Amino acid sequence: VRSVSQEVGQPIGILYDLQGPKIRLADFSGDPIEVEAGDEIRLAVGRPAETGEIGSDYDLLDQDLSAGDPILIDDGIIALKTISVSKGLVVARAENSGVIYPRKGINLPGSQISAPAFTEKDQEDAFFAASQNVDFLALSFVRQASDVQQLKDLLSSNGTSIPIIPKIEKARAVDEVSQILQNSWGAMVARGDLGVEIPPQQVPIIQKQIIAEGLRLGRPIITATQMLDSMTRNPRPTRAETSDVANAVLDGTDAVMLSSETAIGNYPVESVQMMADVITYTEQNSGATQYPRRRERSLESTPEAVTDAACQVAHHVDAHALVAFTQSGSTAYLAASRRPKRPILAFTTRPEVRDRLTMVWGVRPYQIRQVSMTDQLIEELDATLQADGLASRGDLLVLLLGAPTHRMGRTNLILVYQVGTWSGLDGHQDDEDE
Repeated sequence: VRSVSQEVGQPIGILYDLQGPKIRLADFSGDPIEVEAGDEIRLAVGRPAETGEIGSDYDLLDQDLSAGDPILIDDGIIALKTISVSKGLVVARAENSGVIYPRKGINLPGSQISAPAFTEKDQEDAFFAASQNVDFLALSFVRQASDVQQLKDLLSSNGTSIPIIPKIEKARAVDEVSQILQNSWGAMVARGDLGVEIPPQQVPIIQKQIIAEGLRLGRPIITATQMLDSMTRNPRPTRAETSDVANAVLDGTDAVMLSSETAIGNYPVESVQMMADVITYTEQNSGATQYPRRRERSLESTPEAVTDAACQVAHHVDAHALVAFTQSGSTAYLAASRRPKRPILAFTTRPEVRDRLTMVWGVRPYQIRQVSMTDQLIEELDATLQADGLASRGDLLVLLLGAPTHRMGRTNLILVYQVGTWSGLDGHQDDEDE
């Protein structure tokens, strides 16, 4: 992926998905099992399955279930209701007819899962991901903010730090989404498992609520799962699927994600092109529909207040673009959370920050060389903007940066200027003793 990124000259952010405690049926030989409504299903727990039983890979299934609890197989295609639980055995009754295949997922909506959100395999995979310099880690089946903190602490103990994207796919995570977001870089609305854990009719509203909370807190949100699912098999999507993608854009999501469409589908390139076409058309033709602005809250820091003001200035002076110089990426995140009506051109000296910014709404990230003085930085930005065709001489820009330029978290300067006319900040020079 990195080599292709360099070859085509397109920065790419790589997200590594940690599996989490996914509960599955065990593998079994022979044909898939045909089930009729009313059939009794016997699930072996913590031991090999005997004749007439189906095994599971979760040794605590008999502790987490009680009589009357629902069990959903294969994303809810087969629904069971628990009849009885004894050590090593769960007996349930099928509520609908269908076919059970080996290694399909098990969901226990409404049950408290004893397994930790972060497994030993996740730990091994996280260290591997860190060694490959991935840009994001997606954490599956998060229930609370402490699950995210556990992964943060593990990475820190290994001398590394990777932005964490918790996947909101449990009912408890929905209830605690604000606390989870505050402890994370962003979040993913993982609608597949979420639509099994909670009634599916609730998912569209919950999607909107999570995106709105991400906007409020300045945290990027990814909307995922089954967006163009029919394109796994067909060259064109259904109209409902294109509407789904468009509505996620109108909700204000930062990114939309394909999964099976590109992982195992017959039309991966066509799926990406279709999604890009829907996004572009929706953004260009939304008419009176406005992207939701971040819900108002108190501005808690100088960078927040300065960024908020810069977005307003860019609007009032009808700027060609908002240009942000950022060392950590936070200035660009803050600007994007205001959903300004001008493009955000983000410049950084750090390639990892450039790649991470590909995930953020409205941001076009670029890398520039390190300079030590504010005047030099603005000259470098001016030259790059013109050389790369991002702006023309005379275009009005609003610059957002910090002085001194080498310090993170020091966004404290708004500058309105015309491209090609820069003559310096009256001798202003960075001073490390400021």
